[in-house]
Amino acid sequence: ADTAVTRVKISIFPNPFATQITINSNNAIDLIGKKIKLYDGTGKIYLAETLQSQKTTIPLYKMPAGVYFLKIDGLKKPSVFKLVKQSNY
Repeated sequence: ADTAVTRVKISIFPNPFATQITINSNNAIDLIGKKIKLYDGTGKIYLAETLQSQKTTIPLYKMPAGVYFLKIDGLKKPSVFKLVKQSNY
């Protein structure tokens, strides 16, 4: 039996971002059907959705500049990514 474990590599780019982010994984099964939430330091949620593919681009140009956290639920361990939103100008 093949017991090789593929490390989950999830990347979110660009970071810092101005207008959108892309969430990508080296393994589609790691992201498809997983729930994501994007929130700020006060806990205000700006986005909550379920990922439908291995690579997802999300427009975020309407959000104010600042520091945000993207949480991906459903992985073996909860993953939180710190993102910085720059102004659109």
